[in-house]
Amino acid sequence: KSAESEISPLFVEDSIYFSGVAEKYLKNSNRKKTKTEVYNIYSAAIDQEGKISSSRKLVPGFGNDYHEGPVAYCKATGELFITVSNINDFDKVQKMAPVENIRLELAIFKKNNGRWEMAEKLPFNDKRYHFAQPAISITGDTLIFSSDLKVVNYGETDLFMSVRNNGK
Repeated sequence: KSAESEISPLFVEDSIYFSGVAEKYLKNSNRKKTKTEVYNIYSAAIDQEGKISSSRKLVPGFGNDYHEGPVAYCKATGELFITVSNINDFDKVQKMAPVENIRLELAIFKKNNGRWEMAEKLPFNDKRYHFAQPAISITGDTLIFSSDLKVVNYGETDLFMSVRNNGK
């Protein structure tokens, strides 16, 4: 439990993963004024009764200076589908560009030697639009996500679907 926002829980192996306000921003009084909501991916252990049995800890491979989460996990493929920002140093970019110019993208992470690493960013990401809140089918072939993509958008943000064919 923290004093800040924690969202989008999901089970990954024997833990619960969730997105939470990054540690470095927890006590930053300027964060609310500058609309800085940078999330990282955290986990907590689950006991045999399904109760949380540890404090939150940063998941190995996460904790960068950019937004991470929400996340979806596919047990069949061992992949995490994650919302990330299209920048890699939030503090520097925030000083140079308004937060409104930072866009969200979708990426796939895979575990390598106990640490999650970005395998790829999805090919339809576009720096003019947000792509976020992934949900993946249990087979790992159908992804549902939200976007403000204007080409076929019926509202401000709508749901879209992407199907994986032949590994793409």
